[in-house]
Amino acid sequence: MIDSPFVVLLIGMVFVAVAIVGLGLIGGSLALAWRRAGYRGRIVGVSRSETLDEALALDAIDEGHPYEDLSAATRKVDLVVLAGPISAILGHIERLGADPRLSLIHISEPTRPY
Repeated sequence: MIDSPFVVLLIGMVFVAVAIVGLGLIGGSLALAWRRAGYRGRIVGVSRSETLDEALALDAIDEGHPYEDLSAATRKVDLVVLAGPISAILGHIERLGADPRLSLIHISEPTRPY
């Protein structure tokens, strides 16, 4: 159980609101793990509409946005977790641009060299 209502990651930084972009196996599992560990901060999900519906029904996220609304979804968060294929992650980084208030991390499946 996490003692704090907030996620403390990355060398002691505190995040009270996070966005997970890509709620598939990796991103969805992360959202559920944070909830089950006692995280009480806000989790915003960005994914396909049917995936968002399922994540909301499971209480894995507090709010859901389609990929087209990535900028709006990240407007009020401190941390953005980019989950999914590297090709998609690169596109999300490009769309987010340089925003000094956001911390970005990515998690994805292992890939083979192309």
